Amino acid sequence: MADQLFLASHDSFGEPEVHIDVVAIGLGGALIAELMLAGRVTSENGLLLVLETAAPSDVLANAVLARMRAEQSLSVADWIKALALDAVAEVSGRLAAAGKIRVERPRRFRTLGLTRGTKYVPIDRTSRASTPAARIADTIRRGEYLQPVNAVLAGLMVAMGLHREVLDTWDPGIERHIRYQVAQRVPANVQDVIDRTEASVGTDVITR
Repeated sequence: MADQLFLASHDSFGEPEVHIDVVAIGLGGALIAELMLAGRVTSENGLLLVLETAAPSDVLANAVLARMRAEQSLSVADWIKALALDAVAEVSGRLAAAGKIRVERPRRFRTLGLTRGTKYVPIDRTSRASTPAARIADTIRRGEYLQPVNAVLAGLMVAMGLHREVLDTWDPGIERHIRYQVAQRVPANVQDVIDRTEASVGTDVITR
């Protein structure tokens, strides 16, 4: 989930489609959603609860779950913010290790005194049409229901305002359509993560 959201959040040149702080918060929510969809964690009255302590096979998911096991008194909202602090570096590292992106570090332009931001360049720049964002747009264009996992991804994109940038069929009705599908097809605990991600974007980040 977090990998797909990261890829959807960056263009073919590796530049973020929305403010990088918004990307970070979205990824924080996505990392929690991954574990919820896998039945590892859930939420109750706003608190995140660990259900399954066995280590996931994925290194990053295992590290996140280990943190949650060690501190089980934090709310879902607090976990989104806590995970957001390192989410861009951690998720991009997972994607780079899988050969999906190339991380280009900042370098300073001496003559202008400027520093370019980090870029996360997709290895295959020709595959944009097969990305989750493109599949979501095609499904919505056909008036069909999203698969539950894609509904979660679409919900997080709306929470970040990312849908306005990457869904080529975007219009004022698309957001309503996605919210309806999230309400119909996404588990309640994951809906809560999406809602709290959106609230965190709205209160903690100044978007560009």
